[in-house]
Amino acid sequence: MSEKKELIARVWFTESRSCGLYAHIHCDLVTIENEQIVGLYHHPVLGDLDDLTVSCQLDPSTTEPYAWRVRYERVNVDLYTGEKCIKVLRRINAGLERLTQKFGEPLSFGQYLLRVWEILGVDQVRIAALENTRDETVTTRKSAASQVDYHVRNKLADWASVVWAWSE
Repeated sequence: MSEKKELIARVWFTESRSCGLYAHIHCDLVTIENEQIVGLYHHPVLGDLDDLTVSCQLDPSTTEPYAWRVRYERVNVDLYTGEKCIKVLRRINAGLERLTQKFGEPLSFGQYLLRVWEILGVDQVRIAALENTRDETVTTRKSAASQVDYHVRNKLADWASVVWAWSE
């Protein structure tokens, strides 16, 4: 008898200065077995959610994140695996459409993440520390969505102050 593994979303932020200044917010999924993290640090969950990523991009010229998407990052996929991935993406898409009909469009990337996490049945979220460490904050889905939106607002405000200072 196999026990249910706890499904955890892991969120982290990246910033790049190549080809202009921009940042990404990424979310992938990991499982917990016996208090050990399985799949953390680029060893994703095996199965239907392997390599599934939710992401967006932001840059100083925008006021909100854009390019929200749920996708698989697999390069080599056989027919069987591809069909499983399509079923997961269709389930997510149908769930997002249902939630949009019920509540309207998500007003932020955090709300979008919250909806995807609900559809997938995520148990908890781990937010990676912003200082390139392996430290993570474990939190609820709703709190994590708020933290993501808070980070987006702060990042955009930081960029706005830098751009404003450069323009003087």
